[in-house]
Amino acid sequence: MCSFLVSTWLALNTSMVNKYMHRRGPDSSLVTVWQDQLLFLHNLLSLTGAYMEQPVTSGSVAAVFNGEIYNYPELHGGATTDTASLIPAYQHLGEHFPRLLDGEFALALADLDRARLILSSDVFGTKPLYYSATPEDGVHAATYSSALKLMGLPERSIRRVPPNTYLVISLETYQVVGTHQIYEFDLRQHKRNCDDWLAAFTRAVAVRVGHSADHRPFIGLSSGVDSGAIYLAMAVSGLPIRAYTIAGEEDMDVLLGRLSHPFNNSLERAVAIELSVDDFEKEREFLTLEAEPVAYEGINNWAGGSIAEDPAASGFSFIGRLARQNGELIYLSGTGSDEIISDYGFNGTKLFPHSTF
Repeated sequence: MCSFLVSTWLALNTSMVNKYMHRRGPDSSLVTVWQDQLLFLHNLLSLTGAYMEQPVTSGSVAAVFNGEIYNYPELHGGATTDTASLIPAYQHLGEHFPRLLDGEFALALADLDRARLILSSDVFGTKPLYYSATPEDGVHAATYSSALKLMGLPERSIRRVPPNTYLVISLETYQVVGTHQIYEFDLRQHKRNCDDWLAAFTRAVAVRVGHSADHRPFIGLSSGVDSGAIYLAMAVSGLPIRAYTIAGEEDMDVLLGRLSHPFNNSLERAVAIELSVDDFEKEREFLTLEAEPVAYEGINNWAGGSIAEDPAASGFSFIGRLARQNGELIYLSGTGSDEIISDYGFNGTKLFPHSTF
């Protein structure tokens, strides 16, 4: 997980602006003033292929991105890393090149000859990307909104690039001149079963594990639906599994049943964790100091008002620290099964205030 900032302001206190972003890229932090027109700040976490600092450049074109592009060998046969596929994809399809990318990413690509900056999320907006574009203050984009706020930009001008969207911004007028959709979904219903979905889901998990062969991925395994589905997809595909569980309120019978099931021959490590009150407090203090101060939306949010107040965030912070010590840098996670399929209800009974079924 990298992080980046692109700005038409060439003189910045990058240390201050990078306060929260730098933890997203511990391998390298690079500030580049490119052709006296744009400032790039990039924090690198190298996960895929050859080590490559950003921005990558070719002639009048420069690009930075965060995330992973799974089909990069198809985009550029000589690419040794997904970063190296961005400019060839742009050279092939122009400003519509995000439609070629299969992955989870946020990116910024500038073409000075055409005076354009392209900002793109992936289809589901899995990686954050914020921007500000006004004639008064110029053009700026960052993976953290806090970086733009620390620059002193007015909050009313800061927007998030929506999922499934790429924007084209003029570097002459500092205004958005194009908004495009990456993928057009066909919502007509004709499937009679979930067979195709199951095949696509299993394939998606395999692609993500295979793409990260240099760094074994890990999962946070609960007794719930989301992590259980990922665990099952890995197990039936024979993919290596490293699992971490915070016991807490989990159903240990379900967990032990998953770990001991006969189909599971690829489990490499299963770690059960009991956290004390002091452990949670240490993680909460760390998140308060180091995590971007994001406020949760909604009234009476049971998880608390922010990341630092969310006990699940403290638990995952502990797991992430332990996994990193074990050389595991890629976390496989999912969301939606509990919310969309069961809605946290059962037999017509609401289990949470936000249940709607």
